[in-house]
Amino acid sequence: MLIWADGRDSDLHSNFRLSRNGEEVALYDRDGFLVDLVRFGDQVEDVSYGRVGDGAADWGFFQQPTPGRSNDGESVTTITQAPVPQFSQAGGRYQAPLEVELSSPDAAVEIRYTLDGSRPKADSALYEAPLEIAETAVVRARAFATGLLAGPMSTQTYIIGEETQLPVVSVVTEPAHLWYPEMGFYVDENIEARKDWERPATIALYEPDGSPGFQAEAAMRLFGRSAIRLPQKSLALFITEAGRGDDRLTYQLFPDQDLFQFSSFLLRSASDDWGGTMLRDGFGQAALEGHMDVGTQAFRSVLLYVNGDYFGIHNIREKQNEDYLATRYGADLDELDLLFVGYNHDDGPTDIEVLHGDAGDYEALVAFVQSQDLAAPE
Repeated sequence: MLIWADGRDSDLHSNFRLSRNGEEVALYDRDGFLVDLVRFGDQVEDVSYGRVGDGAADWGFFQQPTPGRSNDGESVTTITQAPVPQFSQAGGRYQAPLEVELSSPDAAVEIRYTLDGSRPKADSALYEAPLEIAETAVVRARAFATGLLAGPMSTQTYIIGEETQLPVVSVVTEPAHLWYPEMGFYVDENIEARKDWERPATIALYEPDGSPGFQAEAAMRLFGRSAIRLPQKSLALFITEAGRGDDRLTYQLFPDQDLFQFSSFLLRSASDDWGGTMLRDGFGQAALEGHMDVGTQAFRSVLLYVNGDYFGIHNIREKQNEDYLATRYGADLDELDLLFVGYNHDDGPTDIEVLHGDAGDYEALVAFVQSQDLAAPE
């Protein structure tokens, strides 16, 4: 049985999460007696920690996780990884083709790379000579060595010869996360179900003058009600690592706003205005700032590239969630309940979804309103 420890609290998704920095998990029977226990230390992405053989006493790290089946692959006893490959040229905007060299401080490792956004594997292309980057491309590289776990992946995007006055955003992810019928965001079949999916991606931004903005790791989801049915989807990005292990991005995403901390943001494809100006929603909100006491979302147009392919104009927007309320209005997250009530035009309001906190106080308020005479001044 595969149980997702992601805190979503539904079906086989637990109501708790596990820390990548180490924790303890215990299994008890219904009478409260301990059945099994494991204490684990630091974990790394895409490496599983499990028993070395079914029911075995020893535990190890598996380069190839095996959810739903036996731990029958090769394992190592320590979490030591091969070093991160070094790029001779940083990602960014370049006016002319360039040559990129990959290197490692450990001469014994093999560097494997890809050019399609996929994660390098042990059988990916072996780096043997400098890469000639003649057009916009994504390079992902990873080191492999005997007796070690594969090293962390390094990603660089090279935007070649593109003239624009807009910032450029690059999203890099496994092609399967985009196009495979079983797991792709850009597959329109059963699109409503795909809104709940989450996929890892590397996000980079380059300013209009070509200077590097930021690069971070993120979890990516589809966003919106109508945009999910457009050729250009809207995406919600949740920062998972932005340097030094932080899960918040420290960067001034919007030059006209004194906002420097983001746990998430949107790449919005304009939704209902997609066939029109592509900026009406952001422009309308910007026009209200300083004139009406309403909450608005900051707005910035960018050019989006996905795995090196041009995906057109999108708009960076603040995501209205608990962090938005804390950053903009100083809300205490420990005291905040954030609820979502959808609306079906045929049936009216739908069930309440708790986004942060709980629904207890809200439900108590509704019960009071329904049971009391609100004409009474007290």
